[in-house]
Amino acid sequence: MGIGGGLSVSPAITVAIRQCGSNSGFALQILGPGAAKAVALWPFRGRRRGPVTEPDRKRILIGMSNTGGGHKASAEALKAACEERYGDKYEIFIVDLWKEHTPPPFNTLPDSYSFLVHNAFLWRFTYEFTNPKLVHVPYLSAVGCFISRGLHEALDKYQPHLMIRKAGDKDIDDIRTLMEEVDMRIAETKKDTYEFKRDIIIGAENTRTSKIIAEKMIRFMEDKLRQKDATADKLRLKNTTTKALITKLEHQLAHKEEMGEVLHLVDFDQLKIENQQYMERIEERNNELLKLKLSTSRTVQVLNNLKSQLSEMVAAGHQLRRQITERRQDLARFDSEYSSVLDEKGRGERTVRRLKLEQEDM
Repeated sequence: MGIGGGLSVSPAITVAIRQCGSNSGFALQILGPGAAKAVALWPFRGRRRGPVTEPDRKRILIGMSNTGGGHKASAEALKAACEERYGDKYEIFIVDLWKEHTPPPFNTLPDSYSFLVHNAFLWRFTYEFTNPKLVHVPYLSAVGCFISRGLHEALDKYQPHLMIRKAGDKDIDDIRTLMEEVDMRIAETKKDTYEFKRDIIIGAENTRTSKIIAEKMIRFMEDKLRQKDATADKLRLKNTTTKALITKLEHQLAHKEEMGEVLHLVDFDQLKIENQQYMERIEERNNELLKLKLSTSRTVQVLNNLKSQLSEMVAAGHQLRRQITERRQDLARFDSEYSSVLDEKGRGERTVRRLKLEQEDM
């Protein structure tokens, strides 16, 4: 079975790897209008270069071009998903074929692409300039001749058993679906393990013989099978609904194509440029929002400190009020005692005068 992959290098060029017949030979093919050139890649010529790999591991080469559009992140996500599912069964390399293995000036094309994305006029001018057949046919032929040697050296270095083209939106969706499926299966396996241990290993053990009760085991498996059947019915229904939706969307797309409402390549590229500009604006707004959040955080921290100081002052005020109340009570008590002492003093003085008068009369 043939192993194939490709790398998109411009709106009109695709680099593909195909197997030559039933032998182990491989070829590099430059695909595009007026350019179809195959260059032998396998078996390799010259001395082998590159990292030493384990002979029992299959090697996968993910070729991409880091233009800033998410190709590198997609390739890394694809590599992580493969490692998540297959472990160390495969040895995966991510290589920027254009910048690392293409001779100048073609290795500067990714940078020029990033520049053209921010300049819609230059993008349209470049497309219109290379659109005529008299221009792009020699151009693609020249590109195929110049880059074939660099790509051959890359394949000679890594010697992949499989080459994957750059990861696009569909690859990202597939990886996301794969990772969600892995997480769901892990969660289901943990749940089933816990329930089996709880209901069978511990709950179905005969206390007298220390053996598992067969009836409980059969009942447990029948319940699980019924749950699986119910889940399969739900998925079957969802699959049918999804197929109906896909058919409906395909009919709508065919109708739009018949009505001439399909977008042209230039319009699509223009939408991509506008989308990237909007993404940059969103990034700026996100940075501003982050700064406001940091400022709000500092303000909330200062407010909390002031609230803490206010609480301490209120507590001190309550304590002072209690002390004032106690002092007033003490003062009232002292006034009462002072009045009692004055009364006693008056009675004592009257008694002394009376005794003096009685003494004088005697």
